[in-house]
Amino acid sequence: GTGSTATALRSTPVAVSDTIDAVSVSEPSVCTFLFIICLVWTPGSVKVTPASVSPMRGKHVDKVSVGATHACAIAEASVYCWGDNSHGQLGNRSNTDSAGPVKVDISGALKQKEIIDISAGDNFTCALASDGLVVCWGYGAYGQLGNNGTASSSSPVSVYMAGALAGKKGIRLAKVSSYTMCVLAINSNDNDSTAASKSYCWGSNNFGEVGNGGKHADYTYGK
Repeated sequence: GTGSTATALRSTPVAVSDTIDAVSVSEPSVCTFLFIICLVWTPGSVKVTPASVSPMRGKHVDKVSVGATHACAIAEASVYCWGDNSHGQLGNRSNTDSAGPVKVDISGALKQKEIIDISAGDNFTCALASDGLVVCWGYGAYGQLGNNGTASSSSPVSVYMAGALAGKKGIRLAKVSSYTMCVLAINSNDNDSTAASKSYCWGSNNFGEVGNGGKHADYTYGK
């Protein structure tokens, strides 16, 4: 969940009651790297198809994250995504699917940003910049882009950094469910990434996955 205490959908981050260090979820695809090889299958199918993601050959890959039908990677501080793009989850200002990596748009929220973390959800993606800013793109109907709205976006938008995240900077992302995202954050004036952190989450909260203790879903926004 988002870790606060209500089950209402949250389109802006709310503080989690108890900080967690990591979250792990299973998806119907697996990627591994030095160079990226993906194994993708349809749930219920026994067919496994390997694919070498060659358009990124020659770039140093720092992290790969796999969503339900798309995947993204950080390579030399930039983000590349591939796969299904029906909701703009590849972040390249289009809705055209891509069998190979495309670079996420850097003309807006990611302009002159260095990306240090990435997390792909179901039809949406979030990235963390070195200055602590969180940006998301793709499907937004459950508030999972974190920008105080429920519209989808095919290019990165900044997560609402006022309210619960005022004076904070992100240090790590963690997807906790298909449509819920969390960030571990510390005070903006802390220069040590080992400083005490707290979890802040946003997005779908039908089952309390935002973690704020509520018992029913609604469409209010936590700030």
